Amino acid sequence: YKGRVVFGGHRIHDEYGLAAEFPEQGSGASMISASKLCDAVALLPGCDGEQSDATSAYTQSKLGTGMEGPCIVTWVELLQSQWRHSWKGMERPCCQLRLSLYEHPMSGKYWENHFTETLLKCNSELVPGWECLFFHRPPKFILSVHVDDSKLVGEATSLKKDGWEFITRSGLI
Repeated sequence: YKGRVVFGGHRIHDEYGLAAEFPEQGSGASMISASKLCDAVALLPGCDGEQSDATSAYTQSKLGTGMEGPCIVTWVELLQSQWRHSWKGMERPCCQLRLSLYEHPMSGKYWENHFTETLLKCNSELVPGWECLFFHRPPKFILSVHVDDSKLVGEATSLKKDGWEFITRSGLI
């Protein structure tokens, strides 16, 4: 069986039944400028560019990734068809959400923190002033990441030879 689960942001309550509040945070706002920069580099003589989508991007990151202090614990109620057999007879069992889900108000920020931590461990450098743009040497690549979309640009020969190898080794795509 295969299914898709999306966090239903329309019915979020705290432990007292009141509407839960989340800070408005998402992934990098400079994505359009970074994307255009990557396009410009890809058009330079001897350079090229490629793009890819990350597989199940948000669910690669755990809730609270990269946040200082305790994160907001989120509990979810599963459809009865998703219950474990041992839950039979229970009324509305809830589970703690461990991985980010699409539509969770903080998933974008947790994913951004996750890919930033992962890329920095792979010898990539965060380009100063850009929260979603990375430089990797050697070989010389520029990587722009926004949600699950990535653009990789650099010297055409290096790009074809090494391509996404350093990113796929990290497990991001």
